Amino acid sequence: MSTTIHPTAIIGEDVEIGAGCVIGPHVIMESGAKIGRDNEINAGCYIFGSVEMGDRNRLMRAASLGGEPQSMGYKGEPTRLIVGSHNWFGENTIMHRGTAATGKTTIGNHAFIMNGSHVGHDCIIGDHVVMAPGVMVGGEAVVMSRANLGAGAGIHQFVRVGELVMVGGMARVTQDVVPFTTVAESSVLFGLNAIGIKRAEEYPNKLSTLKMMYRMFCEKREPLPSFLQWLHEQP
Repeated sequence: MSTTIHPTAIIGEDVEIGAGCVIGPHVIMESGAKIGRDNEINAGCYIFGSVEMGDRNRLMRAASLGGEPQSMGYKGEPTRLIVGSHNWFGENTIMHRGTAATGKTTIGNHAFIMNGSHVGHDCIIGDHVVMAPGVMVGGEAVVMSRANLGAGAGIHQFVRVGELVMVGGMARVTQDVVPFTTVAESSVLFGLNAIGIKRAEEYPNKLSTLKMMYRMFCEKREPLPSFLQWLHEQP
């Protein structure tokens, strides 16, 4: 399948575009960008030269990928935004490239990032992550695979959100979040993300063990050495 580029799109001279892509009206793609196969980039999107994108991504109207990081320490170093495959970016989503701290911002595969969400510099976003509208992820934060962030949630810079975490809408996450848990407002844990665990193919038979882990580590505050010993003894 051939690539289709709207006549109003502005494409830099050395942009690499794979076969089967659809580039919509008024799209701007700066020189240096590398775009894989079968991507759909809709009207008004801006792809900076820092972007390396995989295959079969879909960018809705006015998404901006790879812009200069919003960091006072950034001095124009050549950094990247690395985007995987099969991702969906809603209208007006913004993803910034990295700084000299790590050199790149990374978006995994199969993410579903809704309108108005923002991912800051040097972040790592895992696979199958869902961000509802208006999510804000601060610089150098990590959101691990299958995390689900509710509308308007704010993830503080440097914070790590664990695998299969559910963050409630408008929640403020200012501390690292243990995997498999649910976060209510102001970084308060609210039990396990039982629904997400049941839906994940690799964990449905581990729910009882995870419940015990949560009680010991998050509720009873078992000392770390004894908790790790118990964990090591589990089948």
